[in-house]
Amino acid sequence: KKMKELFKNAVKTNQLAHGYLFWGPDNVGKKDTAFWLADFLKTSPFDVLYIIPEENKKDISIEQIRKARKHLSLSSYNSPYKFVILDKAETMNLDACNALLKTLEEPSGNTILILMFSTTQHIKMGFFTWILLPAKSTN
Repeated sequence: KKMKELFKNAVKTNQLAHGYLFWGPDNVGKKDTAFWLADFLKTSPFDVLYIIPEENKKDISIEQIRKARKHLSLSSYNSPYKFVILDKAETMNLDACNALLKTLEEPSGNTILILMFSTTQHIKMGFFTWILLPAKSTN
């Protein structure tokens, strides 16, 4: 509830960032909050890309990040924003991390990236330069 109020205030004051980092154990509301924000911003489901490690893979690959970059570069489907929600972001391999950092450094238009980690131990330091940490997810 507290996170939702923070986002409502950011929208009201025109201070919505292009990237957010959520962290906390599984099942605390990170994913629900990310999809709530997309819905709150009236984003079409076609403009939301949800990424997790592919089946039978242990990490998020550079190919998945390239897909996210392409998704963000396309025109929106009658929505004010394009979203990428990256779940289990701690599983990104090094190439994927570097490609994502480039995307964060050069955001296009009204795009929002949400990276979700289960712990802060696996967060690459470069993300802290480009992403806001609204608060630890507590639902």
